[in-house]
Amino acid sequence: MFTPIRAKKIDKNNSIRPFIKLKYFKNIISNRDSAGKAYFMDLSLQIIKPICFEKMNGNQKPFLWLGNKILPFEKEFGGDIDTIWQFALLKDWLEKNFK
Repeated sequence: MFTPIRAKKIDKNNSIRPFIKLKYFKNIISNRDSAGKAYFMDLSLQIIKPICFEKMNGNQKPFLWLGNKILPFEKEFGGDIDTIWQFALLKDWLEKNFK
């Protein structure tokens, strides 16, 4: 369900628009998996060279301190816990994984 194809934004006229231009995707259908997997950075694991802090110009936005050579570390769960609904999600995950 968290895919760029389904992401929306509300413009200054209070109209709902696609978050990203859909022309970048081929064969768009309503199936949530049609765009392929989408990944979101939760920044729970970072190993950063000092040079990345010293020279942030040209690095990958919005996390300029990460540099340009970013490697993935896939996890089952991650993200911020900053709203009420996320506490229930975290509680369920902890109960399943740490009995």
